Amino acid sequence: MKKLQLQQIIKEEVKAVMSEGRSSEDGYSIHAMVGGGQDRAQDFIDDNNIDAQKLIDYIKQNIRTNPAIKYDVRDYISGASGTVGAEKNLRDKFIKQFQKASPMKEVSGFSSGKQFIDIKLQKYPKAIAKVDELIAMIGESKFTVEMAEWVDDFFNNAHYERPIAERVRRISVEEEIKKILKEYTSNPFKAIVPGSGRPAIDPAFFAKLMPKSARTSKEAYARIQQWNGKSMSVYSQYFEVTPNGNMPNRPIYQLHQQQYGGGSNVTFLTILDVTDGGRGKDVGVCYVDTKVFLQEYKVVFQLIKQVS
Repeated sequence: MKKLQLQQIIKEEVKAVMSEGRSSEDGYSIHAMVGGGQDRAQDFIDDNNIDAQKLIDYIKQNIRTNPAIKYDVRDYISGASGTVGAEKNLRDKFIKQFQKASPMKEVSGFSSGKQFIDIKLQKYPKAIAKVDELIAMIGESKFTVEMAEWVDDFFNNAHYERPIAERVRRISVEEEIKKILKEYTSNPFKAIVPGSGRPAIDPAFFAKLMPKSARTSKEAYARIQQWNGKSMSVYSQYFEVTPNGNMPNRPIYQLHQQQYGGGSNVTFLTILDVTDGGRGKDVGVCYVDTKVFLQEYKVVFQLIKQVS
């Protein structure tokens, strides 16, 4: 039952990230003041648990003395590449100013779901790595303290479960979460718009990094939109790689993939630069042809590790 519950959480959170077309009076009010689109403003409110009235009051109070602030707010909402909204640290700081308090946060004392997991599961580094995959997939702001507490409870109790008529053994926490996160179904499916969350990758940079895959990007995006509104199986994994060659100080990238089924042969690719460690820096997102990508990465990169 717990596995099904966690799968349902993942499905609901991914669906929320992908959803479009919502509108409300709050979204309209913000759009009227700063531009950028009513639906996009409402998505920003819903996806980040924003106190809309607090944000509206902030705009009203500051726009008279600093008219240019509307452009910053618009860009923080969109997260568009080449704007202040593409700077993850600045955007996260802006979002935190207006987020509603989480009831569970007040009880637990943790400021985020990520902080909760890092502390509670510090003895399970591989398990933390798997949860980080989930966070990368749905967005850190969507991974709430409530979700983190449920995952922690699952980890702490999973090893008590025993399959019927099977030899008693201690179940690996990492093994259990790997089974759960490896594949899920999005229904109804909605193709992510590159740049609507994480910044879209710079085409010129991607063409140098993976030229063959870069040439498939536009066609892959057009192809995946044919599955909008249908049921879609999604397989997730990531590769940690470094470019081939003998140059010193080669960068290290993580290539996070959401590989779509249904014969689509499309992958939504998220590239992070993890050269300096930590959660990494956004390089960008795009769609690619799955077969071309899986062939090319072996040629242009040296594989450090694969997590699936």
